[in-house]
Amino acid sequence: MAVARVNGPKHKALLKRLRVTAYPTILYLRDGTMREYDGGKRTTAALAAFGRSGYKDAAPVPWYRAPNSLAGKLTGAFFRLPVDAEALYTRAKKRTGFSDVTVLLICLSVPVALGVLAVAAADAYVTRAAKHAGARRRQREAGNHALERDHPHRD
Repeated sequence: MAVARVNGPKHKALLKRLRVTAYPTILYLRDGTMREYDGGKRTTAALAAFGRSGYKDAAPVPWYRAPNSLAGKLTGAFFRLPVDAEALYTRAKKRTGFSDVTVLLICLSVPVALGVLAVAAADAYVTRAAKHAGARRRQREAGNHALERDHPHRD
């Protein structure tokens, strides 16, 4: 069994993600579920018993709060975005020696370029679909005109 100790003030995003409100908080993570220890006793024997089989008596937190479920992993990735972005920014600034403004402009140009490409792709798709729909409509109309010409209505 792996045990981790987390420095709360240093890792505020993790505390927020796990909804830790008091110290110490003991959580058991296994098989996509999370259970919180609330046995009262904080002795080594009590915690070891909880880790071996006592966790089964504790109700699991809802699936969307468990950090080891799919939803929890996606939430974790979302909470890590600012930290990862800051690390990327710092690394880019150190490697290139560019000013803050230049690094920010380069970083902002990436989502803008992706947005332009997405709009261009959507425009090409819609234009192509409209062109095909117009061609099909013209074929139907041409077919109807040919039928009317060959078999005129008689009143």
